[in-house]
Amino acid sequence: MSYAGALLAIAAAVSKYLAARGSGRPWTRARLFLILGLLLLGTALALGAPATTRLTLSYEPVPNMTRLVGDVLAMGAACCLLALSTMAPGRDPHPYRRITSHAAALLAAALAMATLLDAADTEPTAAFVSVYGGELLIDLYLAVYAGYLTWGMVTFERLGRRYFHAPSTTIIARTGFRLSRLGLHCGYLWLLTRAIDVLALHTGWPISTPPVAGVLPALCAALVAFGVTFPEWMPPLLRTRPAEQVLRLIAHLRVMMALALVSMLWRPLVRAVPDVVVDFTSCGRATRLYRRVIEIRDVQLRLVPYVHPAAQFVAAARTRREPNDEHSLALFEAAALATALEGYRMRQRHLGSDCPMVDYVDHGRILATPFDEARHLAAVAVAFRFSRTIRFVRRQLCPCPDHPAPLTTSQA
Repeated sequence: MSYAGALLAIAAAVSKYLAARGSGRPWTRARLFLILGLLLLGTALALGAPATTRLTLSYEPVPNMTRLVGDVLAMGAACCLLALSTMAPGRDPHPYRRITSHAAALLAAALAMATLLDAADTEPTAAFVSVYGGELLIDLYLAVYAGYLTWGMVTFERLGRRYFHAPSTTIIARTGFRLSRLGLHCGYLWLLTRAIDVLALHTGWPISTPPVAGVLPALCAALVAFGVTFPEWMPPLLRTRPAEQVLRLIAHLRVMMALALVSMLWRPLVRAVPDVVVDFTSCGRATRLYRRVIEIRDVQLRLVPYVHPAAQFVAAARTRREPNDEHSLALFEAAALATALEGYRMRQRHLGSDCPMVDYVDHGRILATPFDEARHLAAVAVAFRFSRTIRFVRRQLCPCPDHPAPLTTSQA
């Protein structure tokens, strides 16, 4: 499994190089760091394989030197991820200065690990963690190694999540990111198993990780390799006839699911404003979905004067997500709709208030295709029906017949 993961990582690096060379796209340093990181990851996996470790035990000039080299190469791959994240557009105004600091941190960590391994005075062994995991110096060695890898993977995952929610990101790119993210989670799980082994050695608890944990590094490399190369090898595969039939079925199921979710928001809105509904005698599910998106937007425009000025601020105070996150935007829009719908039923306008924190009829933050707008409204519908934050906003801000809301500036 280790050799298979190494081979896949190296093959992914070659594939990214050939794809950039064959397409005629300009050669960027970000692509160079990605290719270099894949090559380092593949080499680290090959050196860390049990067969390689047993083979080099009698040839190492310094005990466990092969393990040290493999660990440093894996950290080099993490450093490439940090550099790649730093060079992303809009990420850092001085990327080269930050890359230099990442390289200096890698060099300092490698020197610290070499010093700790030399001071520990270990013997050549293939079961490094189970034999020396109870010693303080080796624990520090493993902590530096695991900390650097975690830093690189978390930073790369945050960058990927940022581009995942970008309006220009395609479905293929999102799928590739999901594969890469699954691989990173396998890496987190492997680091956790190593920490459990060390904890068991220190405490004497009968805790042991299953043998299948040894395949997690290879699985991490394989999934990351598949994820970063997914946009290159998947489009030609999708143009085949069997793939077209499968995609047609998937698209049909996606429309059905989106229609069911959007209808949860559409029904209460059109009950309040029924005259926006256009009656179609016969139409397909896709046309019905797009029609309901238009009708929801029409109702939102009518409800703008009834939106409570504090609705989105109260929702933002209750959520732990970033304000520009896709889920946060859906939550803020649902909060505005919830107060506007109640205000419309009570005929209670909010005039002269400040603009809401998020303009929930601004289409600039939604991808310009009807289905992507329906996907966003599906998230709004789920928040509108099931979110605890929306229920809290209703309790705090929705007007009552006997006790009008104190923040209302004028009533119609």
